[in-house]
Amino acid sequence: SSGGATLAAMSKILQGFDLGSLTWHGAEHTHLLAEAWKRAYADRNDYLADPDFVDMPLERMISAEYGAER
Repeated sequence: SSGGATLAAMSKILQGFDLGSLTWHGAEHTHLLAEAWKRAYADRNDYLADPDFVDMPLERMISAEYGAER
C-alpha cells in the first residue's frame, strides 16, 4: 500500500535529525515533522500508483540516501 511506503519514506527523511533533542510538540519539532510529511506525501503523489501500470522507484524512495536528499 502507498501508506506503508509513505511512512517508510518519512522515517528515512527524519533519520538525519535528533528528534530527542527537540521540545515535544514545540515549534521546531512540529515544523520538522510537517516538512517530512510534506515531502513524503509529495513523492507518494508523484511516484506511487498501480504497479501493474507504473514503474515505481519504491526502493529509492525508502533508502537512507534519498531520505537525506529530501
